[in-house]
This record gives sequence, structure tokens and C-alpha cells, in this order.
Amino acid sequence: MAAQIILGRSATGPQEWKDENDTSLKFLRESDNLEVRNERENVFKRLKEKYEDQINNPSKRTEVERLGKQRIGQNILRDLLLQSEECCPFTGIKCKELLHASHIKPWKDCNDDERLDPDNCILLSSLWDAAFDKGLVTFDSEGKPKISVYLCKEAKDIMMGNENNPINDRSIPITDKRERFLEWHRGKIFRESNNWDLCT
Repeated sequence: MAAQIILGRSATGPQEWKDENDTSLKFLRESDNLEVRNERENVFKRLKEKYEDQINNPSKRTEVERLGKQRIGQNILRDLLLQSEECCPFTGIKCKELLHASHIKPWKDCNDDERLDPDNCILLSSLWDAAFDKGLVTFDSEGKPKISVYLCKEAKDIMMGNENNPINDRSIPITDKRERFLEWHRGKIFRESNNWDLCT
């Protein structure tokens, strides 16, 4: 079984996880080290291969079956993300039932490879997931959140955090591939007229 590896910035800081052989692996979340990024991609690849059969077995014959396959795929992607990004980076929520593998490029617009690509997903809690899907929030090339002016003040106030839980120093983990998906999201989904950067 693949080791559980913690990469990317999170509300709880660097952590150490162990694989079944009790071999200790520790990575710094903010590392730009290419070797670390490659290891993260290799872990995702091994885990994807492990679950590929479950993803591909459901039939595509009806809409109900298609939606079932989509749900299976998203749940598996969420589990993959949970092995490297333990919580929503903005809320700190770790409760699996409240976390979503939020597709950057929506499922309906993806080819098969893109649908199951962990770099096309972000682990977000429910409110952030809904806002991201509706184009009310996106992320810049450094993984920092950008909020649309169309997001209501009540939601903005909740999402921005407070002095005890500031989010302006948090970001999602970025890879070159994930940035390409985010560029697509910023151009096609994000409602950017008069948008402002949350971190300025």
C-alpha cells in the first residue's frame, strides 16, 4: 500500500504520517522541491491505478448509471486527496462527510483522463466547494483565493475568516498541471468582473 504523504499548505502545518511498515516520511508543505512534487504525483498515480477498476466498471448506458460513475469517481478522488491534503486549507475542516473533491474543470467538460486527475481537483469544505463551482471564488497561480464581487457579503464575511482564523496566508497546493486547470477555471467559470484579491 502506498505511504500516506502530506504535501501542500494546510491549516495545521507540517505533519508526519507513517506507512504500513512504520517507515517515517516527512515533507514540508511549502516546498518547491521538484523531487517532492514528483513523489506526490507518483503516489497519486499508484492510488489511481489501485482504484481504476472501480471507476471504470460502472456502465455508461443510462444517465443514472453515468451519475453513479461520477459519484464513485468523485468519492475516490476525495479519498486520494485526503491522503495528501488532510483538510480544507481555508476552514481546517477534516470531517470526510463535509469535504468535496471539487473539480476545477467540471466533470461534464472533461475527457476521461481529466475527470480522474487529482490535479483537476481541490479538497474543499462544502461552502468553498459551492462557491468554487458557481464561479464565485477561484485561485491564482500561487494558490491564493480570489473572491468575485458577485459573492454576497454574508458569505464573504464567513469565508474571509477572522483574527482567530485568518485565511489570507493560506493557499491550495499548486503543481504545473493544476495551474493549467485553474487557468481554465479563471477564464471559463470565474465571475471576474471587478473581482478583488482576498489577500490584498
